Amino acid sequence: MKKRIFFLFLIVLGIALVFSACSDNATESELTEGDYDDLNYETARATADSIVVAFFQEADEASDFIGFDGSAPMSPAAESLLITFDELSCWWHIYVGADTTNGSLIFVDSVKFQDAEGCQMFPDSLTTTSIEYRAYLDINVVSDTGSLVATANENLLLEGIQEDTCVINATAESNAEVALGLYEAAYDYSGALDDIKFLTEELMYEEEPRPVSGTLALNLTIYGSSQQGSITFNWSIIITFNETGYHARAESGENYWEWDVTYIA
Repeated sequence: MKKRIFFLFLIVLGIALVFSACSDNATESELTEGDYDDLNYETARATADSIVVAFFQEADEASDFIGFDGSAPMSPAAESLLITFDELSCWWHIYVGADTTNGSLIFVDSVKFQDAEGCQMFPDSLTTTSIEYRAYLDINVVSDTGSLVATANENLLLEGIQEDTCVINATAESNAEVALGLYEAAYDYSGALDDIKFLTEELMYEEEPRPVSGTLALNLTIYGSSQQGSITFNWSIIITFNETGYHARAESGENYWEWDVTYIA
């Protein structure tokens, strides 16, 4: 079982975006098509494309659970590691905790396998029909120069593993507060995967699996302040996948932008 980095990616992305642009809320009826030479569009597209790449990696890692054989599923550099299996709920739970003089980290990684009969302790590529994954991350770090407080949750369900096409549904949310000298930032992220379909053979065996249909939706709200002032930064992005790529729509402030991406063979 792999320790995920998707949450950390979202936290870093959220903090980085504070430097990119700012906007105010507007209702959908007020939205007008934005300037495609605008920095807001460039930021939105870079954000969307980065999250799509991260999702592809996450989907690939979810399928990797098929290879879990129950032996040393994780070996992180942490002070505490607890692995348990609950026969009643069929969940594997992995708890990682690390404490230092500057703060703490808690990571709880959970996964459940099922076959046609129900609960399955260990997965089997020939019989496993679904994989359900949950994760929780809590970071609290304080030093003389700054601090980082962040939490994240994820729930992911992969079904149809024995079919030609498999489906992923998921939700994720995270938030963070950062202080560094006179600079402060905070952000909230929420996202959902709705009926994301993959060709099963590609998801299981290709290094870069790509969905053929489904929707990825996310919302980002970011606040930043410094001696120069403060900004509030809001994004709403919807990505619709198809067999050749995806269509994206980003909304920020009073504007929206749309674009298409074609997969490179």
